[in-house]
This record gives sequence, C-alpha cells and structure tokens, in this order.
Amino acid sequence: MAVHLAGQLSRRIKERGVDYGIEGAQLSSTDIAAMSFRGPGGEIMRSSMISAGFDTTMFRLRTRAG
Repeated sequence: MAVHLAGQLSRRIKERGVDYGIEGAQLSSTDIAAMSFRGPGGEIMRSSMISAGFDTTMFRLRTRAG
C-alpha cells in the first residue's frame, strides 16, 4: 500500500509541478544504519526500509507563501 501511495504522489507531483501541495524526495540508505522520527504525539517511529537496505521516499506538505 505504501509503495502504491508513493507512486501515485510522485506521478501527481510530476504532472502538476510546483502548484501541487506536496513535495517528494528520495533519501539514499548508503551509510545510514537506522532512522527514526518523532510523531505529533511524541511516539518514536522507525524506518524499516533503511535496515532492509532500500532507499526511502519521503513526502512533506509544501509551505504556502504569503
């Protein structure tokens, strides 16, 4: 499911360019042993993709100017 969502977001970002409210990037797993994030409630989330040796696709909401 996550791979499908990443593919759909990537396609829509390419189609709509800078006007789309989400931006994406690929993060290489080279020389990274582990990665964790702190969620809105303070919970720690760990990326299983890094330990498996896969690159990580990341998305974030684009900030609106003005």
